Amino acid sequence: MTGGGPVRPDHIEALVYTNQAIQEAMRLYPPAALIVHAARTDVVLDGQPIRAGSTVYIPVYAVHRHEKLWSEPDRFDPSRFDPEAARARDRFSYLPFGAGPRICVGQGFAQMEATAILASLLQRFQLALRSGYTPEPRLRVTLRPARGMPMRITRLPVQASAR
Repeated sequence: MTGGGPVRPDHIEALVYTNQAIQEAMRLYPPAALIVHAARTDVVLDGQPIRAGSTVYIPVYAVHRHEKLWSEPDRFDPSRFDPEAARARDRFSYLPFGAGPRICVGQGFAQMEATAILASLLQRFQLALRSGYTPEPRLRVTLRPARGMPMRITRLPVQASAR
């Protein structure tokens, strides 16, 4: 998409698969895996009363892996974010940036930035997880690998068009 040159703002829209891969990675490992809010009004949810002021936990990690919302929910599949698939999905089944009136205002910028960074890295480097290593997610304020992500990074040869 970039012809081997640097990723520019006008490339971002054409990097469809890169964007879908980032969205799928955030589905499997949402940065904010748990959202906590206070109920503003009394409400009944699935027959359970929730009083105004009560703490409500939204388990984003669990929603993103719910079998009623996602087929083979533990499998990495960027095609889940093809435009048609995304339109067919309930808007509250994918919440890496929250939802509704409190959705992250930086969502669009963060998505574009992540796409540009990943595309730039993949032009120059091959990334490989250390052999035999299995990452385990750990929830702190954000979701992250419990023991880091030991990777082997190999510089790719420079393409003639990128010189």
